Amino acid sequence: MGPKNRAPAHQNVFAFRDLKAHAEKWRDIKQSPSPSLCQTCHDVIAWKKQYHKYKPLKQPAKCCMCQEKTITHAYHIICQQCARKNRVCAKCKKPSEIVKSEAEVKQEAKLKQSQLEEKAKLMRERERRTFLRLEQANPGSGAVLLEKVKQRIEEKGDDDDDDD
Repeated sequence: MGPKNRAPAHQNVFAFRDLKAHAEKWRDIKQSPSPSLCQTCHDVIAWKKQYHKYKPLKQPAKCCMCQEKTITHAYHIICQQCARKNRVCAKCKKPSEIVKSEAEVKQEAKLKQSQLEEKAKLMRERERRTFLRLEQANPGSGAVLLEKVKQRIEEKGDDDDDDD
């Protein structure tokens, strides 16, 4: 057979709709994290979860590196400990950038938000609003304003030392 150089014979009329009778099971599957994966493998597993092709493991599987039954996620061939230790993808074993789970991303976002709030406490109301507006439009753009505030605080601190 030669290469397929023509358009598809049939086109989907409507998109896939999630109408499974056992929706609670699929809700749990979709919300389950896929840790220690590269971007490509993460996308593949996300597609499988979205279109109901994902089949979770019923029993722990054997790790290719440590030879122990420690794999609890479907489609992985390496356990989480070995994947972290060797810094490889748990599905394809390629040493690439590992995608962070949604929980880690949310945790980093909360940490970043708390740091922004700490910085904003040092500012006046007008500066705070400007800073938050700049950060919301383009993260990292409020750094210039933050430096000005730090200089103002240092100058204010130096003035207080002179009065004593």
